[in-house]
Amino acid sequence: MRKFIAFFTEKEGSTTMMHMLDQFDDVNVVHQINNQGWEPLDAHTSGDLSIKSLSRLFDMIYSSKAVNMDQLNRLYTKTAKLPLQTFSAKLSVGLKMRLVPHQYVHPWTRTRWPAWNAFWYERLQRDYPMNFRTALLNRLQMHNVIVFITVRQDLLRWALSKYHGDGSGAPGHLQFKLANGEISQEQISKLKVDCEKLGEIIARSRFVHKENRKLRDSLIGMGVSVFPLRYELFLDNKYVFFKQISNWLGLDWSDITIQNVINSETYLKKVHSNDISDFVENADEVLEKFDHCWEDWAID
Repeated sequence: MRKFIAFFTEKEGSTTMMHMLDQFDDVNVVHQINNQGWEPLDAHTSGDLSIKSLSRLFDMIYSSKAVNMDQLNRLYTKTAKLPLQTFSAKLSVGLKMRLVPHQYVHPWTRTRWPAWNAFWYERLQRDYPMNFRTALLNRLQMHNVIVFITVRQDLLRWALSKYHGDGSGAPGHLQFKLANGEISQEQISKLKVDCEKLGEIIARSRFVHKENRKLRDSLIGMGVSVFPLRYELFLDNKYVFFKQISNWLGLDWSDITIQNVINSETYLKKVHSNDISDFVENADEVLEKFDHCWEDWAID
């Protein structure tokens, strides 16, 4: 039985994937109490953490020994508003996270030795992102954690999801509004897509894939097991999707167990159909320009 982390960016289905994974009896996906904070170590959830605190949290979460939740939450709630839900080290423990450095600067750069403040602040700001990343990846290697990278291979539909945002073209997450009952599927209006703007989003999405491949190769070079969680497979064949995860984590999920989780009510629903004409006014123009945009993450 292996432990895991799922790195994601946005709109790759990671929240629903983790909610469903958490329903398997031998998996605990770490999150905050009251079914909140499913990205528990992202800065918007945990608050800005020092590298030392983040490393300590990783050590406690991924320890093979029994988890002392009181000790863990004392450290965690120094910056987080809510504590973590109790979980068991005897299970396959995992979490999802953006690989984005926190905006933490050690207090002494602001309060001590004023003459040095500007120099050290600039140096720490310059070095912190790489130090953050290095410390995090080293902890994953040390604890033999499997790394999942959530990927959305269909760049057009991924970009349209970002473009559509909250339903009006502004940044946001329609799936959460649907889940909370704020809107219905019928209330989601069509958008006329600016193809130049969409092309820019697709270009940025390609860059995300490029960075994810660099991350994968770096981790493999460290001896860390890395696998893609492919959004398209999750949509098309959840049985195969979860069977793969079962094999990667060294778990033995029966067909019935997997099917029961698939059949369960999920928190989030898919916002758009695969037919973009359902939500894009100028669908023919968009398809003609961008339907070929795809980044393949085939598994050998």
